[in-house]
Amino acid sequence: MELHKHPTQEVYIVYDGTGAVVVGDEEWEVGPGDVVEIPPGELHTMKGKPGVPFLWAALWWPAIE
Repeated sequence: MELHKHPTQEVYIVYDGTGAVVVGDEEWEVGPGDVVEIPPGELHTMKGKPGVPFLWAALWWPAIE
């Protein structure tokens, strides 16, 4: 997935496998059970490893004023 950003907060939940989350200039390895919060307006992506399963879900919602 290409680096992208949203005007809203986003949360990633990792279910299976391993990969990496990139937020801005930082990158962390993630695995099952990890939950990652992406602040609004931050460039981010998830990166899997070739040949390794990587199952995750993304949740985001509109800001409530």
